[in-house]
Amino acid sequence: MAKRTKSNEKRIALLNATLYLVNNNGFHDAPMSKIAKMAGVSPATIYIYFENKQDLINQLYLENKTSFSEAAFKDYSLNLSVKNGFELIWRNIAQFKLTQAEEAIFLSQCENINTMIDEESRQEGLKNLQPL
Repeated sequence: MAKRTKSNEKRIALLNATLYLVNNNGFHDAPMSKIAKMAGVSPATIYIYFENKQDLINQLYLENKTSFSEAAFKDYSLNLSVKNGFELIWRNIAQFKLTQAEEAIFLSQCENINTMIDEESRQEGLKNLQPL
C-alpha cells in the first residue's frame, strides 16, 4: 500500500474551516464532519493531518499565537525606552486585531474557554511573548 502524502493546501483548508466554524458556531458546535465538509475533504482526511479535534485546535492556536506574537513585536528592540516599546507593542496588537480579526477572535476564545486548548499548548504559546 502506498503511503499518502500530505498536502499543505488541505491542511490550510482544514485550519481555515476550523477557524471559521469555531468563531461562528463555538468550539462544541464545530464537529469534525462540518470541518471536513467546509474544507472540501473527507472526514477521514483530517486524521492524516491531526490526531483528533484537540490536536487540530491546539495546532491552530499555536499558529495563530505565533502570528500574533510576531505582529506584536514587529520592529521592537530592547534599545527602545519602556514607554516607546510599550506604545509600539500596543499599536502592533491593535493593528493585528484590526487586520486579522478572525485570528484575534479565535485567540480570545482560546484564552477565555479553558477547555479549548490543552495546558502544554497554552504554555508553548506563551513562550512567544517572552519579551513582555
